[in-house]
Amino acid sequence: MIIISLLVFLLSFIITVVQNIYLNYEIVSYIAEIKRMFLLDLIRVISIAIIIIGGLALLDSFFSNIYYVIGSIVFIFLYLLAILANLESLIYRYATSNRVFNLILDNIQSYLGGYSYYGNYVKRVLIISAALTIAGIILVLISKALTKHIYVENMNEGILLKFPKKAFKFMSITFPGMALAPLLSNLINEFYFSYRLSFNILFIIKLLIITGLSFISCYLLKMWDNNKKDIYY
Repeated sequence: MIIISLLVFLLSFIITVVQNIYLNYEIVSYIAEIKRMFLLDLIRVISIAIIIIGGLALLDSFFSNIYYVIGSIVFIFLYLLAILANLESLIYRYATSNRVFNLILDNIQSYLGGYSYYGNYVKRVLIISAALTIAGIILVLISKALTKHIYVENMNEGILLKFPKKAFKFMSITFPGMALAPLLSNLINEFYFSYRLSFNILFIIKLLIITGLSFISCYLLKMWDNNKKDIYY
């Protein structure tokens, strides 16, 4: 359903853009290189849609119903935000000192934003779009292969395969620490060290907070599982 909705949105977007170009052709014709701009935007949207469809297909092969798929999308998004929040200072520091890393970030930003910082923008759009399209197709093929190894006995638990089950268990255990580490480390730096801690020390403090809260989450999760078993028996 999600993939069909995405395809409907993509088709509606293309129809709307083409319709507006046709209805306002006289005005649009004054814009320089409008045809090339439209073609590049179309390629970008299609390639991004393909990689999203590949990701959704992969998630769909992990879970037994659409509610788990939607929940996993939200949870993965929040988990990625937590990772970025913890690595923000290191990413900024590394980006400013490493030319290759900075070049990759600039290319991603210009591709998603639809604007060019430098160089041959058309060539970069085509290369990145091709890479995203190939990656999306590979994800679809992987999801098809995974469906052959689905354990029917796991359908009641929502997660169909063993590896995703372990991965999501690890993510659920570490998520509280990942989410709270930036806030707690900033509070420690503010109240106890008056913002004198370096990037490396702050990163170590974040790791300690994540590790400590993960152990607590793991302990609480085991208690929860034991309580459920006691109630069941």
